Amino acid sequence: MPNYGFNYVRKNSVPTPYGTVGGDATEQIFCQRNAGGQYSIKAGTTVLLNISWVRALTRGIFLSSKKDPADTTTGSLPNLTLKSNSNSSPADTVTAIAGIGQQWMSGVDPAANMLFPSADVTQVYVTNAGLIDMLLTIAVGGDPS
Repeated sequence: MPNYGFNYVRKNSVPTPYGTVGGDATEQIFCQRNAGGQYSIKAGTTVLLNISWVRALTRGIFLSSKKDPADTTTGSLPNLTLKSNSNSSPADTVTAIAGIGQQWMSGVDPAANMLFPSADVTQVYVTNAGLIDMLLTIAVGGDPS
């Protein structure tokens, strides 16, 4: 992970048509080592992302997928399948649900809910089995080793 600091913030309230649910409190973690980026995942492809992180040092994992604005195809948005370390025998498999952000923060969320919980991640394979190009955003923050 490159060595720079980043402050991840998650707000605990959600606006609804009937008012705000939750409080105005926020949860924050500061991470000195970060990995990730935004990646175009074309329809019908599997892409290898050369990103890595150490599981024991991970303090936050955030991911989301949305339609690539350059794609003019209409239809249902596909979910993306993320596999760590191997496409054929992954350590972990995570589904990025189209249009829904997922996050895990150490000390805030239960350890059992961690995304990619099994092992250090050396690379990530992302499969888009759908007909629409998608953008995947993934950010992983951790402590220095």
